[in-house]
Amino acid sequence: MSVPSATSPKPPTLRRAPALTDTEKLDELFYLLKRFGWSLGVTLDKLFRRQADGGLSWSDRHNVIVPKFLSGQATHTASEIVQHMYSNSSSRPASSSAESRLEFSLDVPHGSIKHARPALSSWAASICREKVWKDISNGVVETVQDVLQGECALLWGLMVAAGKKSLREGEVRAVRVYRPVEPVVTGAISSLMFCRNKSANLLQLCRGLGLFASRAEESTYRVGSKFGQNSSYSTVISALETLAESGQDWLRSLAASEVEWLMFIIDNVQHYGRQRDARFGREDIMFKGVAGTGVKLSGATILAWALNRWNDLRRKELRYSLTASDLPHRVDFNWLETTYQLNWVDVLLLAIPELDHLKSELEHRFVSNTKQPVLPDDYHTPIQPLRSNACDPAKTTEMRTALLDIFAMQLGQTAENWQPRVVFVGGDGGTYEMLLRVQKYLQTLPTAYERMEWLVPILQLWHMKWTVLGRIIFCWWGSSRTSDVSSLGNSAIAAGKKVPSKLKKPDFRSGTEMLFLVGEARMLDCWRITLKTDDLHAHFATLKAEDRLPTLNELLLHALMLHRTYSSRKSSHLALEPYETQPAAYRAPRAVGWMPQVHPGPSASKASGSKPSRRKGAAAAPETTMEDESTSTTVFEEELGFSGDRWLANSITGMSDFIPYRHWCKATPVGWIGDIWEIFKLQTFGFAGSGHNPKYLSFCLEMIMLIEFEAEPDMRLALLQSLLVNPSGRKGRCKEGDLMQEHQINRLDRQMQNKDKTYDSRFIRDVVSPNLDSLVDLPRQLELAVDLQARSTTHTRMHQRPETKLLLKAYTTAQLHTFHTGRSSGFAVKDCVGEGIRNLEAGGLSKFLSTHRRETDVLNRATPASHSHRAQSNPDPSTSTSLGDIEDLLSGPTYTLDDELGPPADRPGPAIYADEDGMILDEDGMEEDLEGAGLGVEEYSDGELEGEDYDEDEATMYD
Repeated sequence: MSVPSATSPKPPTLRRAPALTDTEKLDELFYLLKRFGWSLGVTLDKLFRRQADGGLSWSDRHNVIVPKFLSGQATHTASEIVQHMYSNSSSRPASSSAESRLEFSLDVPHGSIKHARPALSSWAASICREKVWKDISNGVVETVQDVLQGECALLWGLMVAAGKKSLREGEVRAVRVYRPVEPVVTGAISSLMFCRNKSANLLQLCRGLGLFASRAEESTYRVGSKFGQNSSYSTVISALETLAESGQDWLRSLAASEVEWLMFIIDNVQHYGRQRDARFGREDIMFKGVAGTGVKLSGATILAWALNRWNDLRRKELRYSLTASDLPHRVDFNWLETTYQLNWVDVLLLAIPELDHLKSELEHRFVSNTKQPVLPDDYHTPIQPLRSNACDPAKTTEMRTALLDIFAMQLGQTAENWQPRVVFVGGDGGTYEMLLRVQKYLQTLPTAYERMEWLVPILQLWHMKWTVLGRIIFCWWGSSRTSDVSSLGNSAIAAGKKVPSKLKKPDFRSGTEMLFLVGEARMLDCWRITLKTDDLHAHFATLKAEDRLPTLNELLLHALMLHRTYSSRKSSHLALEPYETQPAAYRAPRAVGWMPQVHPGPSASKASGSKPSRRKGAAAAPETTMEDESTSTTVFEEELGFSGDRWLANSITGMSDFIPYRHWCKATPVGWIGDIWEIFKLQTFGFAGSGHNPKYLSFCLEMIMLIEFEAEPDMRLALLQSLLVNPSGRKGRCKEGDLMQEHQINRLDRQMQNKDKTYDSRFIRDVVSPNLDSLVDLPRQLELAVDLQARSTTHTRMHQRPETKLLLKAYTTAQLHTFHTGRSSGFAVKDCVGEGIRNLEAGGLSKFLSTHRRETDVLNRATPASHSHRAQSNPDPSTSTSLGDIEDLLSGPTYTLDDELGPPADRPGPAIYADEDGMILDEDGMEEDLEGAGLGVEEYSDGELEGEDYDEDEATMYD
């Protein structure tokens, strides 16, 4: 081993670098943020924003550090940090700044204030005001009672003693239920305090608001105010105006926020003003206007609202790459087959009590089969009614004015300070059409704000569901006088249901009830045939007694066979072929015993609009309505030698349309948006093939192109989530946005005690319309405050077992779902989906796309040669189009009311929910009691006139 020499150099000594000071550490942190391109604000936003509000997906480390700080377990608490921000001199605006006067401001949204000090104080003030109004009725009696017991202890004790009965010796005081002494004493003492000081009116103000919500006469306010029981009418009106302004501040704060956003749903409103003393200048008039609701959007990132990203994608014109062959492939037919299968089992489980133990397992199968996205169980959409205006939405110019009233005046998004983000605006079919038309006529204006590029029209789905219901009933009806058991009309009359006054637009409630009754009864009859029994109930009762009940998997195997035999479109076409040529997996059993052949006769209804298959050589039945059904004798004849079964094919086609509608009703309340979107795409072919309300074909194609081609994943998620709302936040209470708006409009009509008022009058615009949701909640909160149990607005399910039993007997007698060679009665249900696919492939889609490109891309469209002389005659071709230049263009076309939408036969339709007993209709949007609500002659949702006084149907469950 060598020994180092004494002259060799020593190794260098390692020295620890001096510790960084706090200032140097901050500089290093700032340098790191600069390297990442993050500002301090962006860093804090990404640090604290939750994923549900559009933030990042928190890592494990992130999920430890932030909760530890916010829960006060760190060295410095959140309140210390906020205090430092508030006290920092940089947070205080200069005295010359306009923001120096905005501390604790309730007029300017805190999100639009730049300096921290006034922004924090304004934010705190707004929270306090919201808390005060939120608690104005909730717990107010307890609050007043606690104050009186503390401040007026002697008076309280004397009055309680006077209100209690004296006890005899040995008696025990019972708990008073109907009129406890404490609330009575609280009311009496508060009336005395109100007599001494008019500002001590918390309880009286709540009573006054409750009277207003209950539409009490004005004399009730006056008399009650004299007794000190409630505030005066003028005080109540002032309080409601303050409450409305609080809601508008919330909307403006959302609109001014850089990370939160909202959509709004609008609809036309109208009421008839009849002049009892007709004079010149005092004619009867229809008051028209626009009402809406602001909805806070959640669950999507800020990229979903990025206007520039959306415009860049639109400029690529990907929507025009859609082809007729590509459109059917966008429907997941494998998922659809599983959905049919599950619904077959669901119908059986709802009808057979012995299979109740399988319901929870079947529900898990439904959940596992759902398409994404799915709304969470706790999904909540805060809403705020908008101020109404007197614009006529049937006119393009006034629809534009109504939009600017909401966007600029109510949300504060003017041309000078608007947030460049997309805004979802939803509505029914008529509203959706007008929104598209407004954008079409504004596309030549110079700025994005004037062109309304921020506007994204959304077709809300309840009115579309109603239209689909009308299509199914219209095509399946046949005639109410026919002996053809396969027709819907025959079954409806047999079950004691009324004939719809208009087949194309039946009443939603009764139409859905009838369709569910007939459709599910036919499905049960098919189960009876498959299980080879005469009585399903007796069959399963026997299996239960013998402990041989089938498992869910066994039932699902039967259900798959049932779908392929009785609800697939392939089987409906095969049923028209000779029995020997049909594949075994798709054909029904042959009829047992002798069955007389039914020959064509003059019993078919033209109202069905259905056509026999062309390959059978049958002539199409012309279309008509119920009004001339009595004179309808036109029939068609099958070609000579027809050996199929038209009755069986009709029933199969009807069930193939009914089951997706049934699943749509089931998926809506639980928030299965992905399922709804698949059914939406399927209904596009139904509209294309039926000819029923052709406008909805254009609407469906427009929505498909928007969501499937022009929306990036973030925006696509937000668009789909905007189709359903859940104002209550309760599980299983989602509904379509336009249905929510219809309920809001009903409340507005009921609160309009002065029928001669326009929708932009102070009373309606500033008092009633912005407080519609609060006016519903106030009476209920007052009831809860005095320990009154809330009245239920749902009703016990009215079963239809007798009707179902009668239909099953009729189907068994006619052997409807077994094959009879040559059976036909001159009526055929059209396969609308198959016909629609053929129509789109035959040029329907290409015609729509060419028209769409011609009308929405005028700036890039080449001038036809035949019009070139017009351009040459223009003295100044460089002149740009201004807003004033197109006023004449805007005022020209007006919205033509769609006759096919027609007036509703009853009220706005109910929301459909599902529980363990089946389907339930809840007609009330917020579940308030709507009994006795009478409305005058009204022009309804899509612009139709509705007759004098119609009543709210009570909620009904479906069997």
